Amino acid sequence: TVGAPSAAAEEEEEDEEEEEERGDGLGRLAKLRERHRWTFEALLAEVRARSEERQTLVIVDCPKHAPNVGAVLRQASVLQAPGNEDGVSAVLLSSSLGDPYAPSEKFLKSVVRISLADRHPSLRQPTKLVVLPKGDPAESLLTLIEEGFFLVALENKEACGCGPAQALWQAPLAKHPKVAFLAGGEDVGLSERILDLCHLQCFIPGAECPLALGADLRRDLGQVGYNPTLNLAHAVVIALYERHRQLACFGAGSTTDAPK
Repeated sequence: TVGAPSAAAEEEEEDEEEEEERGDGLGRLAKLRERHRWTFEALLAEVRARSEERQTLVIVDCPKHAPNVGAVLRQASVLQAPGNEDGVSAVLLSSSLGDPYAPSEKFLKSVVRISLADRHPSLRQPTKLVVLPKGDPAESLLTLIEEGFFLVALENKEACGCGPAQALWQAPLAKHPKVAFLAGGEDVGLSERILDLCHLQCFIPGAECPLALGADLRRDLGQVGYNPTLNLAHAVVIALYERHRQLACFGAGSTTDAPK
Protein backbone atom coordinates (compact mmCIF):
# COMPACT_ATOMS: atom_id res chain seq x y z
CA THR A 1 0.00 0.00 0.00
CA VAL A 2 0.99 3.64 -0.46
CA GLY A 3 1.09 5.65 2.72
CA ALA A 4 3.11 7.55 5.23
CA PRO A 5 6.20 5.96 6.80
CA SER A 6 5.54 4.03 9.99
CA ALA A 7 6.57 5.41 13.36
CA ALA A 8 9.24 2.70 13.58
CA ALA A 9 10.68 3.73 10.21
CA GLU A 10 10.77 7.37 11.31
CA GLU A 11 12.58 6.34 14.50
CA GLU A 12 15.11 4.36 12.41
CA GLU A 13 15.78 7.43 10.30
CA GLU A 14 16.28 9.59 13.39
CA ASP A 15 18.66 7.00 14.85
CA GLU A 16 20.65 6.96 11.62
CA GLU A 17 20.92 10.74 11.51
CA GLU A 18 22.14 10.76 15.11
CA GLU A 19 24.70 8.06 14.24
CA GLU A 20 26.00 10.08 11.30
CA GLU A 21 26.19 13.23 13.42
CA ARG A 22 28.35 11.31 15.92
CA GLY A 23 30.77 10.46 13.12
CA ASP A 24 30.32 6.71 13.44
CA GLY A 25 30.43 6.21 9.65
CA LEU A 26 27.57 5.12 7.44
CA GLY A 27 24.42 4.23 9.32
CA ARG A 28 22.45 1.09 8.52
CA LEU A 29 19.97 2.92 6.30
CA ALA A 30 22.77 4.74 4.51
CA LYS A 31 24.41 1.40 3.73
CA LEU A 32 21.03 0.14 2.54
CA ARG A 33 20.75 3.06 0.12
CA GLU A 34 24.24 2.37 -1.13
CA ARG A 35 23.35 -1.29 -1.85
CA HIS A 36 20.12 -0.47 -3.65
CA ARG A 37 21.25 2.35 -5.92
CA TRP A 38 23.02 2.22 -9.28
CA THR A 39 24.44 4.85 -11.57
CA PHE A 40 23.11 4.81 -15.13
CA GLU A 41 26.50 3.46 -16.23
CA ALA A 42 26.26 0.60 -13.72
CA LEU A 43 22.77 -0.17 -15.00
CA LEU A 44 23.99 -0.34 -18.60
CA ALA A 45 26.85 -2.63 -17.59
CA GLU A 46 24.38 -5.00 -15.94
CA VAL A 47 22.01 -4.81 -18.92
CA ARG A 48 24.84 -5.88 -21.24
CA ALA A 49 26.13 -8.56 -18.88
CA ARG A 50 22.66 -10.14 -18.69
CA SER A 51 21.62 -9.49 -22.28
CA GLU A 52 20.05 -12.95 -22.68
CA GLU A 53 17.76 -12.53 -19.66
CA ARG A 54 14.43 -10.77 -19.28
CA GLN A 55 14.72 -7.20 -18.06
CA THR A 56 12.09 -4.77 -16.79
CA LEU A 57 12.58 -1.08 -16.03
CA VAL A 58 10.27 1.64 -14.77
CA ILE A 59 11.12 5.26 -15.60
CA VAL A 60 9.34 8.01 -13.68
CA ASP A 61 9.78 11.54 -14.98
CA CYS A 62 9.48 14.45 -12.53
CA PRO A 63 8.15 12.54 -9.51
CA LYS A 64 6.85 14.70 -6.67
CA HIS A 65 6.05 12.36 -3.79
CA ALA A 66 8.61 9.93 -2.35
CA PRO A 67 5.94 7.51 -1.04
CA ASN A 68 4.74 6.89 -4.60
CA VAL A 69 8.24 6.17 -5.87
CA GLY A 70 8.97 4.01 -2.81
CA ALA A 71 5.84 1.98 -3.54
CA VAL A 72 6.91 1.55 -7.18
CA LEU A 73 10.38 0.37 -6.09
CA ARG A 74 8.84 -2.10 -3.65
CA GLN A 75 6.33 -3.57 -6.09
CA ALA A 76 8.81 -3.71 -8.97
CA SER A 77 10.86 -6.13 -6.88
CA VAL A 78 7.85 -8.30 -6.07
CA LEU A 79 6.33 -8.31 -9.57
CA GLN A 80 9.38 -9.44 -11.51
CA ALA A 81 9.12 -11.94 -14.33
CA PRO A 82 7.82 -15.33 -13.08
CA GLY A 83 10.26 -18.18 -12.83
CA ASN A 84 13.80 -16.98 -12.45
CA GLU A 85 12.89 -13.32 -11.92
CA ASP A 86 14.27 -10.53 -14.08
CA GLY A 87 17.93 -10.43 -14.96
CA VAL A 88 17.76 -6.67 -14.47
CA SER A 89 15.08 -4.78 -12.53
CA ALA A 90 15.37 -1.05 -11.87
CA VAL A 91 13.40 2.14 -11.27
CA LEU A 92 14.87 5.19 -12.99
CA LEU A 93 14.07 8.79 -12.04
CA SER A 94 14.39 11.61 -14.56
CA SER A 95 13.72 15.34 -14.30
CA SER A 96 12.90 16.65 -17.77
CA LEU A 97 11.74 19.97 -16.28
CA GLY A 98 15.02 20.63 -14.51
CA ASP A 99 16.02 21.45 -10.94
CA PRO A 100 12.57 21.83 -9.33
CA TYR A 101 11.89 18.16 -10.11
CA ALA A 102 15.36 16.73 -9.54
CA PRO A 103 15.19 14.30 -6.58
CA SER A 104 17.20 15.39 -3.56
CA GLU A 105 19.18 13.04 -1.35
CA LYS A 106 16.47 13.38 1.30
CA PHE A 107 13.89 12.35 -1.29
CA LEU A 108 15.96 9.33 -2.35
CA LYS A 109 16.55 8.32 1.24
CA SER A 110 12.81 8.31 1.83
CA VAL A 111 12.21 6.28 -1.33
CA VAL A 112 14.55 3.47 -0.28
CA ARG A 113 13.24 3.48 3.29
CA ILE A 114 9.60 3.33 2.19
CA SER A 115 10.35 0.56 -0.32
CA LEU A 116 11.31 -1.81 2.52
CA ALA A 117 14.21 -2.91 0.32
CA ASP A 118 15.95 -4.62 3.23
CA ARG A 119 13.01 -7.04 3.52
CA HIS A 120 13.65 -8.60 0.10
CA PRO A 121 16.98 -10.37 0.74
CA SER A 122 15.83 -13.60 -0.91
CA LEU A 123 15.35 -12.04 -4.35
CA ARG A 124 18.07 -12.97 -6.84
CA GLN A 125 18.00 -9.49 -8.33
CA PRO A 126 16.46 -6.81 -6.06
CA THR A 127 15.21 -3.77 -7.93
CA LYS A 128 17.73 -0.93 -8.03
CA LEU A 129 17.12 2.82 -7.95
CA VAL A 130 18.82 4.91 -10.66
CA VAL A 131 18.86 8.71 -10.98
CA LEU A 132 19.33 10.04 -14.51
CA PRO A 133 21.14 13.33 -15.19
CA LYS A 134 19.01 16.45 -14.80
CA GLY A 135 17.17 17.67 -17.85
CA ASP A 136 15.88 16.01 -20.99
CA PRO A 137 16.13 12.21 -20.61
CA ALA A 138 15.97 11.66 -24.39
CA GLU A 139 19.62 10.65 -24.67
CA SER A 140 19.24 8.05 -21.92
CA LEU A 141 16.03 6.73 -23.50
CA LEU A 142 17.72 6.44 -26.91
CA THR A 143 20.55 4.51 -25.25
CA LEU A 144 18.03 2.08 -23.74
CA ILE A 145 16.41 1.65 -27.15
CA GLU A 146 19.83 0.83 -28.60
CA GLU A 147 20.18 -1.81 -25.87
CA GLY A 148 16.96 -3.44 -27.10
CA PHE A 149 14.36 -2.02 -24.72
CA PHE A 150 10.76 -1.68 -25.84
CA LEU A 151 9.47 1.60 -24.38
CA VAL A 152 5.86 1.67 -23.18
CA ALA A 153 4.36 4.98 -22.07
CA LEU A 154 1.66 4.89 -19.39
CA GLU A 155 -0.75 7.79 -19.81
CA ASN A 156 -4.40 8.68 -19.65
CA LYS A 157 -6.25 7.92 -22.85
CA GLU A 158 -6.91 11.64 -23.32
CA ALA A 159 -3.23 12.50 -22.90
CA CYS A 160 -1.80 10.01 -25.38
CA GLY A 161 -0.17 11.74 -28.33
CA CYS A 162 -0.48 10.98 -32.02
CA GLY A 163 1.55 7.75 -31.80
CA PRO A 164 0.08 4.24 -31.49
CA ALA A 165 -2.04 3.93 -28.32
CA GLN A 166 -3.93 0.97 -26.95
CA ALA A 167 -5.40 -0.43 -23.76
CA LEU A 168 -2.72 -1.89 -21.51
CA TRP A 169 -4.25 -5.36 -21.57
CA GLN A 170 -3.93 -5.43 -25.38
CA ALA A 171 -0.22 -4.56 -25.35
CA PRO A 172 2.10 -7.46 -26.25
CA LEU A 173 4.21 -7.16 -23.09
CA ALA A 174 5.44 -10.77 -23.15
CA LYS A 175 6.71 -10.43 -26.70
CA HIS A 176 9.66 -8.26 -25.72
CA PRO A 177 12.35 -9.58 -23.36
CA LYS A 178 13.33 -6.02 -22.41
CA VAL A 179 10.53 -3.63 -21.47
CA ALA A 180 10.70 -0.17 -19.95
CA PHE A 181 7.50 1.45 -18.64
CA LEU A 182 7.46 5.25 -18.56
CA ALA A 183 5.21 7.27 -16.27
CA GLY A 184 4.97 11.00 -15.66
CA GLY A 185 5.03 12.68 -12.28
CA GLU A 186 1.92 13.45 -10.30
CA ASP A 187 1.72 17.06 -11.49
CA VAL A 188 2.98 16.97 -15.06
CA GLY A 189 2.45 13.63 -16.81
CA LEU A 190 4.67 12.70 -19.75
CA SER A 191 5.79 15.35 -22.21
CA GLU A 192 4.98 14.96 -25.88
CA ARG A 193 8.72 14.62 -26.57
CA ILE A 194 8.94 11.60 -24.29
CA LEU A 195 5.71 10.14 -25.68
CA ASP A 196 7.12 10.41 -29.20
CA LEU A 197 10.17 8.36 -28.20
CA CYS A 198 8.06 5.46 -26.94
CA HIS A 199 7.27 2.47 -29.13
CA LEU A 200 3.79 2.24 -27.64
CA GLN A 201 1.47 4.46 -25.63
CA CYS A 202 -0.83 2.61 -23.25
CA PHE A 203 -3.76 3.65 -21.11
CA ILE A 204 -5.48 1.73 -18.34
CA PRO A 205 -9.17 1.57 -19.25
CA GLY A 206 -11.45 3.17 -16.69
CA ALA A 207 -14.43 5.47 -16.49
CA GLU A 208 -15.19 7.28 -19.74
CA CYS A 209 -13.98 10.86 -19.66
CA PRO A 210 -15.59 13.21 -22.25
CA LEU A 211 -12.56 15.40 -22.80
CA ALA A 212 -10.83 16.43 -26.00
CA LEU A 213 -7.94 14.23 -27.11
CA GLY A 214 -4.53 15.93 -27.08
CA ALA A 215 -3.02 18.38 -24.59
CA ASP A 216 -3.11 21.38 -26.97
CA LEU A 217 -6.81 21.01 -27.76
CA ARG A 218 -7.73 20.55 -24.07
CA ARG A 219 -5.72 23.66 -23.28
CA ASP A 220 -7.62 25.63 -25.90
CA LEU A 221 -10.93 24.41 -24.48
CA GLY A 222 -10.01 25.13 -20.88
CA GLN A 223 -9.98 21.45 -19.90
CA VAL A 224 -6.52 21.32 -18.34
CA GLY A 225 -6.50 19.31 -15.12
CA TYR A 226 -10.02 17.96 -15.56
CA ASN A 227 -9.19 14.39 -16.52
CA PRO A 228 -9.43 11.88 -13.62
CA THR A 229 -6.24 9.91 -13.11
CA LEU A 230 -4.97 6.89 -11.26
CA ASN A 231 -2.39 7.33 -8.56
CA LEU A 232 1.11 7.12 -10.08
CA ALA A 233 2.15 4.09 -8.04
CA HIS A 234 -1.11 2.25 -8.70
CA ALA A 235 -0.85 2.76 -12.45
CA VAL A 236 2.72 1.45 -12.56
CA VAL A 237 1.86 -1.55 -10.38
CA ILE A 238 -1.02 -2.46 -12.71
CA ALA A 239 1.39 -2.34 -15.68
CA LEU A 240 3.99 -4.47 -13.89
CA TYR A 241 1.35 -7.02 -12.97
CA GLU A 242 0.06 -7.17 -16.55
CA ARG A 243 3.57 -7.93 -17.82
CA HIS A 244 3.98 -10.56 -15.11
CA ARG A 245 0.59 -12.06 -16.02
CA GLN A 246 1.34 -12.23 -19.73
CA LEU A 247 4.73 -13.82 -19.15
CA ALA A 248 3.14 -16.40 -16.84
CA CYS A 249 0.29 -17.18 -19.27
CA PHE A 250 2.05 -17.04 -22.62
CA GLY A 251 5.78 -17.19 -21.93
CA ALA A 252 8.53 -14.87 -23.11
CA GLY A 253 8.52 -14.09 -26.81
CA SER A 254 4.77 -14.53 -27.24
CA THR A 255 3.48 -12.81 -30.35
CA THR A 256 -0.04 -12.58 -29.01
CA ASP A 257 -1.31 -9.06 -29.68
CA ALA A 258 -4.44 -9.12 -27.55
CA PRO A 259 -3.96 -11.45 -24.55
CA LYS A 260 -7.15 -12.51 -22.83
